[in-house]
Amino acid sequence: KIVPAIEEALKGLKDSPNDSNLLLLLGDLYLKINKGTAAIKYLQKAAEQYCNDGFLLKGIAVYKRVHRIDPGLIEVRLRLADLYARQGLVSEARFEILAAIEQYEKAGQVREMIDLYHRLLEIDPSSIEVRSELAALYDREGMTSEATSLYLAISQQCLQRNEAAQALPFLEKARKLNPQNAAVQWKMLWVYLELDETEKARSILEDFINTSISDLEILGLIIKNHTTAASMDKMHELINCVLDSSSHREPYYVLKGELFLHSGELENALNEFMLAIFEQGER
Repeated sequence: KIVPAIEEALKGLKDSPNDSNLLLLLGDLYLKINKGTAAIKYLQKAAEQYCNDGFLLKGIAVYKRVHRIDPGLIEVRLRLADLYARQGLVSEARFEILAAIEQYEKAGQVREMIDLYHRLLEIDPSSIEVRSELAALYDREGMTSEATSLYLAISQQCLQRNEAAQALPFLEKARKLNPQNAAVQWKMLWVYLELDETEKARSILEDFINTSISDLEILGLIIKNHTTAASMDKMHELINCVLDSSSHREPYYVLKGELFLHSGELENALNEFMLAIFEQGER
């Protein structure tokens, strides 16, 4: 006598609209007569009420039942992800969000995909994999500035782990997207120096000098993020190597002066800036 039972339960729900047991019962009863839409409605209400009452595990269990009834409900996946995250179950939360991203991708809902990648980063901020996937999505959608910034951030994360070789592919992607970006060029320069790729470092240095002679503010920021005695020595060696074969020396003198200035070697900095002045005077 399922239909009369549903009618009685609905009467009871009028007096106690937040009774999670009644809501769950209604969901079960509607399932028995194959009314899936009504069943899902009351099961979701029951799950949410369990959560409101502090019974998160019960809420998760009911939401999982709803998901089994209709796996296509993205909002259920995302609610499960939230509950898993609150329970500290990072891998489970990640799984649900990735599954939702896949569903959004099939539907062509890019904005929603981007939002979910940001939610993944809230759960696991250090995930290079998630950052890389988000950067690739930005790239695919023509969001060049966002993709470049994210590839730069990933490369910096690799460098902080002393993984210069792992940083390089992300910098190459950023440079391909934005060849004139000074921050990308300089970070690649430092990575090549760390990897003893002198010829590649020299090529980037010459490209940068030829296009961004006066961009010393960006240069100063990057130097501060990569100041070690070893890397400074390599940088000076590289500049000296280029100076030997360059007919336009002024920007290299200025660059050496900035390096000395940053490391507190004021007399050496003064000498380099004077050489740059003499170079200008000769012209």
